[in-house]
Amino acid sequence: MEEHNYTLLLNYCLKRHMLGLSRKEKERLQEKFEFLEAGIWDSGIRVKKLKGISGKVIFEARLSKGERIIFTLGKYGSRQPYTFGGL
Repeated sequence: MEEHNYTLLLNYCLKRHMLGLSRKEKERLQEKFEFLEAGIWDSGIRVKKLKGISGKVIFEARLSKGERIIFTLGKYGSRQPYTFGGL
């Protein structure tokens, strides 16, 4: 996937979840978010497009063997496309 710079917007559920994480877990999650923001979706964090019936394109990012973030792309004002993450 071509490299981009994205603005990462997190929903309330994910922010609340992050408050309960250990420092090590927060650092690991921050690293994964940095990969998403930089558009590095093929190494460090694997992203795939999900199939569905919605009109929106939904992506899944693998954080670990059992953890995933679901997100979509859009525009925020006149800025570049952004990602919106959630658990």
